[in-house]
Amino acid sequence: QGPSFARQALVNRVHRVPVVAERGVISDRHGVQLVINQPAWSIAVTTVGLATNPARRASELDQLALLAGMTGAELNGKLDQDIDGYRPFTVRAGLDDSRAQTLNERLPQMPGVSLQHVAIRQYVDPELYGHLLGYVGPIDATEYKALKHRGYLPDEVIGKAGLGAGLEDLLRRRGGWRGVESDANGRAGRVPRTPTAVTASSVSSSLGSPPARAPTCAV
Repeated sequence: QGPSFARQALVNRVHRVPVVAERGVISDRHGVQLVINQPAWSIAVTTVGLATNPARRASELDQLALLAGMTGAELNGKLDQDIDGYRPFTVRAGLDDSRAQTLNERLPQMPGVSLQHVAIRQYVDPELYGHLLGYVGPIDATEYKALKHRGYLPDEVIGKAGLGAGLEDLLRRRGGWRGVESDANGRAGRVPRTPTAVTASSVSSSLGSPPARAPTCAV
């Protein structure tokens, strides 16, 4: 059982896991938020925590793909982008409450799979300001190759157009690192040290109409 014990000893250690910070918001000149962060659920997989038995692992991934509303090829394609294996890697974002609840009921039988409470972008008035505010989307292979030296992760979002892209350096969620001690199944346990995350900056634009004033009268 030497190889098995060697593997358990390898993963019983402290790993560096990114601490994610929310992306910055955009407000108009009066301080009214035009782009906000809306709480949502996402599915994450800690690869080292999956079953080591090939048949059990394949069965679990098939079940996860079904629950996530993905094909097996889509799920495996996402997992192929995971360069770490010891941190929860997002495979599906923006789950509705019903799908999240269904998955949550099955998590005890799915080692290595977890639900993450994350923030997604919501645009208050996309029809009016959409062409200026732009939008964000998952980082693609070309963008990741160009930006990974700046600390970008293969499963995060990036500004694609408008202010979201032009102010990427300010709005991007810049996080720190924390040390997580994992067990032999890759599940996170004790956190020996957690550095403070560096949050993104919020910005104000010159958009927006003057605030309404109450009518006045002479007495």
